Amino acid sequence: MSHSIVLLIAGPSGVGKTTLCSALLAAFPEKIVRAITSTSRPPRPGETEGRDYYFLTPECFVSKIQKGAFYEYAEVHGQWKGVFKNEILAKLAEGKDVLLNVDVQGARTYRDFSKTDLALKGRLVTVF
Repeated sequence: MSHSIVLLIAGPSGVGKTTLCSALLAAFPEKIVRAITSTSRPPRPGETEGRDYYFLTPECFVSKIQKGAFYEYAEVHGQWKGVFKNEILAKLAEGKDVLLNVDVQGARTYRDFSKTDLALKGRLVTVF
């Protein structure tokens, strides 16, 4: 069994989550990988599909919600955001630690999943 973890950096906007995540990714580039978020907004200039985000139409995003494809998702400023379960599970299977940057509500959702989801159980480490 892999000893990979899901490292959840959580807190309200502006507390330094992104700065901490960037430092962790730079310090441990071979071990820690970022979970790529999916969004229903269009790409901004310079953003790349599969590197910055997975870009979905709003209809496709809602369809994926209905199919249970996400651990956590939310509507933020009129756009959907979330992380696919398979995005996390594939990286854990590769032996990588998966880094997530979420708000407090998202952290609650992941903690709840980690109690019953066999893939997350015992692997979720939270930093608030």
